[in-house]
Amino acid sequence: MDGVMYTTREAARIAGAKFRNVDYWAKTGVATASVPARGTGSDRLYSYEDLFVLYAMAKLADDTSIATRKEIGRSLRESGWIADPKCEFFTVEISPCVEIWLNLKRIREAILTGLSAIAT
Repeated sequence: MDGVMYTTREAARIAGAKFRNVDYWAKTGVATASVPARGTGSDRLYSYEDLFVLYAMAKLADDTSIATRKEIGRSLRESGWIADPKCEFFTVEISPCVEIWLNLKRIREAILTGLSAIAT
């Protein structure tokens, strides 16, 4: 595995999420770690790409469903929007990228909702 890896506590701190949320998201498959925990007492290890997804999850409203969170996480990973993993996370401000992506998703959903309303 290339690059720096982060423990759950480090990943939560960097992504601006609560440790309990990161742990819950990992257990429910919303935002998984590149290296899963290997038994009781071991820690998951998160990559740069994982941190990006955790950051996006932390920015979503609390009432966002697990299914929606999973879809957003999957879409982020598949979209190619996640920056070069060789970038140093601590010195690169990724929040504008995540905000733009989330806003584009909201705009797309609004347009689709509007189009379906017009068609009916």
